[in-house]
Amino acid sequence: MTWARSRWVLAFRILLGGTGLLPWIMAGHRSVLLEAVFGTTCHRMPERSLLLGGVQMLVCSRCAGIYLGLLTGALMPARLWLASDWAVRHTRALALGVALPMALDVLTQDLGWRPSWHPARLGTGWLLGLGLMLLAVAHLRGWAEPSPESIRA
Repeated sequence: MTWARSRWVLAFRILLGGTGLLPWIMAGHRSVLLEAVFGTTCHRMPERSLLLGGVQMLVCSRCAGIYLGLLTGALMPARLWLASDWAVRHTRALALGVALPMALDVLTQDLGWRPSWHPARLGTGWLLGLGLMLLAVAHLRGWAEPSPESIRA
């Protein structure tokens, strides 16, 4: 990977990681901007949202898990991204694998088979966020890696 392109991968990880941190550190800081940003992506129903320090988070527990997964992925050491070739080759299987637990959680909850449970919402959201970060970084690294044809040219 060229040095310039590796900086883009790092910048992307910092951007998404910072985004993943926002709802966790800004729970008690209500502002029109934060309400507008997170209000467009999440229903923020009080009964489905976590409380931090007695204050409702800016997002529901499932979205909080997604943001936490993005943050976790951004903080993973670079050497763990070496499996990114595998992720690019198996994108559909990986996407299905990380989305299926959440889909089952949503389905069973919305059909009334069980109540909304914060640990399940948080966990399935985290898995999806981490998987999305893995896929995004894997594809970005694929862009940043020079192809054999461009090396010979």
